[in-house]
Amino acid sequence: MKQYTVQLGIDDGNPVTIHSPLLVVCNSQYTGREMRISPQSVVDDGYFELLYAEEISAMELLKLFITLPSQAHLKHPENPASKSQAR
Repeated sequence: MKQYTVQLGIDDGNPVTIHSPLLVVCNSQYTGREMRISPQSVVDDGYFELLYAEEISAMELLKLFITLPSQAHLKHPENPASKSQAR
């Protein structure tokens, strides 16, 4: 699976580099109709949630998608989540 290198300027402006096939920026809990990908997101708190899985295989990524209903994807060691101030 192709890994993309992305540099993000987060909050304090120091760039963060991630290597991932997937980056999701959320300001609400749901993506699509019923996929609760970011349960900690609040629409009006002024923050975005960044979800990504660094250097993950296609099989591990598939396993993450399968765990979305139980929200176990948030506990996966390769899936850090961070909160950033909207600017």
